[in-house]
Formats: sequence, C-alpha cells, structure tokens
Amino acid sequence: MSFFVDEQRSGPYTLWHHQYHITENEQGVIMTDVVHYIPPFSFLGRIANYLFIEKQLKEIFNFRQLAIEQEFQKK
Repeated sequence: MSFFVDEQRSGPYTLWHHQYHITENEQGVIMTDVVHYIPPFSFLGRIANYLFIEKQLKEIFNFRQLAIEQEFQKK
C-alpha cells in the first residue's frame, strides 16, 4: 500500500488533512480517501457543515470517483 497526504497550511478550513491510500488488488487499484477537517468559524462553521459543506464534499468526491472510473475504462 502507498499513500500521500494533502494538508492545508492556510485556507478556508481550520483543519484539512486528506490522506489518499492506494492499494493494488487483482482487479487493479483501490484508492481510499481519509479526510479530517474542521470548518472555520466555530459554531457557525458547524452549522454550515451540517447544512451544506458535508454534502458538497461528498459530491466532489463522488464526481472524482466517476471521472477516474470513466478515464480508466477508456484504456
């Protein structure tokens, strides 16, 4: 297994730590994301996370998964 980390040093989140774990198997490769984040603005950030940030992040990762699957099915 291999992995790398994407960590925000400055930006919109109080904390953003994203691990990409890459594992080979018989069918090819499995990529697993482990994301830890803390929205900004304390209490207001937690409300925003509940209302839209969490959903938006899921949509982003779902889109990326579909894009990767489509790219590698071409080959």
